[in-house]
Amino acid sequence: PAKRPALIGRLLANHIQPVAAGVSTSIESADDPDAVCPSLTRPGVPDAFAQLLGDLARHCQSNCRILLPQASSNNSVASDESDQQLLMRGWPDSLAALHVGLDVVRAWPECVRLQAIALRHGRALVEAFMRHGLPLLGRQFRCRSEPAVRLLKQIQLSTRQLQAVANTCKDRNDGPTSALVPPLRRTLETFIYRVRALWLERPLLNRSAGVRTSIRSR
Repeated sequence: PAKRPALIGRLLANHIQPVAAGVSTSIESADDPDAVCPSLTRPGVPDAFAQLLGDLARHCQSNCRILLPQASSNNSVASDESDQQLLMRGWPDSLAALHVGLDVVRAWPECVRLQAIALRHGRALVEAFMRHGLPLLGRQFRCRSEPAVRLLKQIQLSTRQLQAVANTCKDRNDGPTSALVPPLRRTLETFIYRVRALWLERPLLNRSAGVRTSIRSR
């Protein structure tokens, strides 16, 4: 069954990453009662990694979406704001799990398959964020800018890591994995343009020097 983003993040940090780095561990843990997996060895890391990142991307595509209503009644607006707050609590866990997943790739830099998995599912997650997260941020900036700015900075950390993985794959030029680089870069470029547009449209975001500097540097 699909796992929650917070659980995915714990599994990646506490089990997948140590094994990828060469430290023996078991994925079964009293801290993760939902995790029913056998003991993990290093050859099994790519399969477990692909399963977890795939679950994470599917979760973001199906459970972190936002539908912008056309209704103008006060009750509808209040209900919509409540739904958005729930979604804002879901995205940080998903992005934190992605960040840990990219740390797994850094823990085992020789494993080309891990890099390919990260590029494929990382791109899917960034695309899901553009479709559902950015519209949500645009609405949140009207009333609560600080959580929205923190979320934006959080995904920018992951996009930088994805770019670093893409550069490594391009330099290696191994064919199948390198073919994943151009689609990812197009996605990241689109993300940057949309964040810039959001920044220019929202006065509250425009006052955030940290985000402004980060966008310019990308």
